[in-house]
Amino acid sequence: MNGSPAIPLTEEEDVRLRALVADRLRAARRTADLTQVEVSRKFGRQVGTWISGIETARAWVTVPDIVRLADLYGTSVDWLLWRKDHEFNGSKLGAWLTLFPGDLERAQTHLALDEALTENRQKLKETAAVR
Repeated sequence: MNGSPAIPLTEEEDVRLRALVADRLRAARRTADLTQVEVSRKFGRQVGTWISGIETARAWVTVPDIVRLADLYGTSVDWLLWRKDHEFNGSKLGAWLTLFPGDLERAQTHLALDEALTENRQKLKETAAVR
């Protein structure tokens, strides 16, 4: 723990964060060259619903599962949860385009959401520091 108080997310922030994490999980699975069926079976979960629900932002992933997914996909929990800088060739938009090749509009939308979440996180830190 970093000592800052837990501040609940608004419903809008929850939806945005869930979508961001879902996109990262899907991209990581594809990069690892795994299908949803393969991942579900490795976790002993129902094929067709568990990982699909997470990757479409209909369900949250549990902490133990996100740790295991990060290990399986060969990435970090920080990367999956957007806790680290995510640049590609020095460009945050470039990082989004690696997730959504050929879909500039979606990449720009997610970049804007990411920047808004980063700004909100900074404001929360500043508010907590004043207290």
